[in-house]
Amino acid sequence: MLRKDSEQAWNRSKYYPLPRDLTFGAEKPLFRKWARGRKMLVEIGVFEGASGSHFRSVMARDATLHLIDPFIADSNNEHLVARPFFAHMNVERIRNGRVKWHRDFSYNVVKKWFGDIDFLFIDGNHTYDACLQDWMEWSPYVPVNGIVMFHDARFGKGDGSFWDGWEGPTQVVDKLFRGPGRMTNWEIVDEAGTVVVVMRVQ
Repeated sequence: MLRKDSEQAWNRSKYYPLPRDLTFGAEKPLFRKWARGRKMLVEIGVFEGASGSHFRSVMARDATLHLIDPFIADSNNEHLVARPFFAHMNVERIRNGRVKWHRDFSYNVVKKWFGDIDFLFIDGNHTYDACLQDWMEWSPYVPVNGIVMFHDARFGKGDGSFWDGWEGPTQVVDKLFRGPGRMTNWEIVDEAGTVVVVMRVQ
């Protein structure tokens, strides 16, 4: 019931037609905490700019925030389509650093990428294969002490009182960072709501 109600609220919330927010209260402090002072930020999956506006508000003054989204139907809800106008409105009202928009798929943008990324937010296609592909293609650009934040990646780990994510991103996080087979050069440093934050430690 919670999942169905949440989808209905996102499709036409009480804030409609203002920008819709697919993030939750417990996650926003993490957005600001881990993006603060970062200089090269990449967000995969912008929707209507709620998380991007948080990142821009706390990143370094000389930072660049790259926002990647093809603005098509959501991978888990074909009726949920972001409106680019509202994404731009949300993010551009924050005057800090620079923003570069990429209206494209992440797997196309990464082909032309070069340089380090000290903050990467993975919130694109939520299928297991697509989320894993984003990780595999983008994480090599994250140096030691760099952050990768996964959204909707704590499915089944909440107490039922809040939305805890989707199976695809959760399976990726569990495979890579939890249990005996986890990666040794990354570790989980924070999590709340649907968000899991990992840091490259070596």
